[in-house]
Amino acid sequence: MIIQKALTPPPDMANADGMMRWLQSVAHAVPRMASYSVSLTPGSVAGSSTAEQEFAVAGLHTDDVVFVNMPGYVSGIFIGGTRVETVGKVRLLFVNIAVGAQSPPAGVYKIYAIRR
Repeated sequence: MIIQKALTPPPDMANADGMMRWLQSVAHAVPRMASYSVSLTPGSVAGSSTAEQEFAVAGLHTDDVVFVNMPGYVSGIFIGGTRVETVGKVRLLFVNIAVGAQSPPAGVYKIYAIRR
């Protein structure tokens, strides 16, 4: 496994060059992780449908994998997918399985990003 190989100290750790090479390989093997707390007010989602909505989140990049936690619970509403299509903007796919239109909860959403 590439991560195991990169994290195993090389035999030449005793000298500065060996130490630097190993530290650089560790930095490349471990993904960058970041978390964001963003106040969002999503729009309404029609009953029995989905709606993708875009929100600004400074610091996100298009190669990030994102996970999002909503600030609360609304029966029948959940996040069906997330993506970063444009730098600094996250797109959330809200799913409404209820019959009537509903709005996802407004508040502080927790966004976690992993970047390779």
